Amino acid sequence: MKRILKSPIAHALCVSLFSAFYAVVYVVTARPMYVAWPMIALTVIIVAMLLVRRRSYDEYHADILAKCLIVALVLTMLSIAAFYLVMLLDPAHADRKFMLFIDIHWLTVVLSDFVYVLLCHRR
Repeated sequence: MKRILKSPIAHALCVSLFSAFYAVVYVVTARPMYVAWPMIALTVIIVAMLLVRRRSYDEYHADILAKCLIVALVLTMLSIAAFYLVMLLDPAHADRKFMLFIDIHWLTVVLSDFVYVLLCHRR
C-alpha cells in the first residue's frame, strides 16, 4: 500500500478515475454540471501537478497522503450518517439528496488531494 501511496502516477490515475466516475454520474443523470465543473477543473490541476513530479514521494509524503485520505474518509462517513438521517426524516426528493451526498463526497476527496498536492509539491 505504501508503494502505491508513494507513486504520483498511481495517485493521479486514482484521482482521475474517481472524478471520471462522478462526472459520468452527472452526465448519465442529465443533471446540470455546474457543481461538477469546478471539481473536474480541480482534478485536472491535481493530476497535472502530480504528473509534473518526476520522482516518487518519500515516507513523509506518503504519511501526509494517508492523513489526507483519512480526513476524507471521516468526512465521508459523517456525510453518510447525515444523508441517512435526512432520508429518514424526509424521504421526498431522494435523488436530489443523493446527488448532494455525491457532491459532498467528491468535494472532500478532491479537496483533500489538492491539499496534499499543495503541501508536497513545494518540498
